[in-house]
Amino acid sequence: MSRRYTATHAPRLRSIHLVTLAFLIAPPLSFAGEDDMISGNDGCGCRRVDFVVSSSTSTSSDSSSGDMTTSTDVTTSDDETASGGSSTTSTGSTTDLTTTTGLDTEPLSSTSPSTDTDTTTGAPIEVRRVFLSSESYHGDLDPMDGDPLGLELADQHCQSLAEDVGLGGVYMAWLSDSSVGPAERFGMDDFAGELRLVDETIVAIGWDELTTGPLRHAITVTETEERLGFDALPAVVVVWTNTDTAGHSAGSINCTDWSADTIDAPGRLGRAKDGLTTAEWTLDMWDGLCGNIGHLYCVQVFE
Repeated sequence: MSRRYTATHAPRLRSIHLVTLAFLIAPPLSFAGEDDMISGNDGCGCRRVDFVVSSSTSTSSDSSSGDMTTSTDVTTSDDETASGGSSTTSTGSTTDLTTTTGLDTEPLSSTSPSTDTDTTTGAPIEVRRVFLSSESYHGDLDPMDGDPLGLELADQHCQSLAEDVGLGGVYMAWLSDSSVGPAERFGMDDFAGELRLVDETIVAIGWDELTTGPLRHAITVTETEERLGFDALPAVVVVWTNTDTAGHSAGSINCTDWSADTIDAPGRLGRAKDGLTTAEWTLDMWDGLCGNIGHLYCVQVFE
């Protein structure tokens, strides 16, 4: 018998973990930014990190050719890290987290190839990505005007999140309605390559390992490479799934085929937590209430 989370009805807002920073290379420039807003069924915790971005520009000319060369150096420093400090988050016990802040100048797709090479045999390895959505959704998946509903909307969310950070390929949600699940929807039965997080950590080798388990690593990294599901963060990072370990539908407890956002309707959940690689990653013992919010697992199904 499944049990339900009892959490306060969440406001109808999407929780967005991605923080967008705009920089003009013109010295001096400094500002403070928000970092790591984590949310799940039971609310969110926020941590502020102040950092400074500075730039310097130098210009030189080649007297023989008349060409002028301009170079710009950009440096960033995290005030908290630079001072040798650490932040502490309490969830019943104390954990030290050293914060680092970096700027990616290349899209993720440039470091996320669709193939890799076996270092032993030299044979090519097909690589596909899997990530935990940085956004959270109510049980109806928060449709906007003109959006599709149900599984199609979930797939659309995954595809949009991937494209926003430059991940190539076609992405679908690890999500089932009352009749079909990823096993029927993905067409990955013959996939024998590696499923990796966006930080290159291997989650599973081939569809068979993904659907028989245990996973090699929990799916706890978002498309933006934010790491969720650790002890210092909210104890439960819930994920809408209604999907068993074999990738099939777990039944009809699915927020009315992902169309309901009421507090009295339930939906089956998985749980994203560091080290949790057994069946609970996709089908936990608890049900969620559709008026609350949960993440999605997103899987690259085609290059």
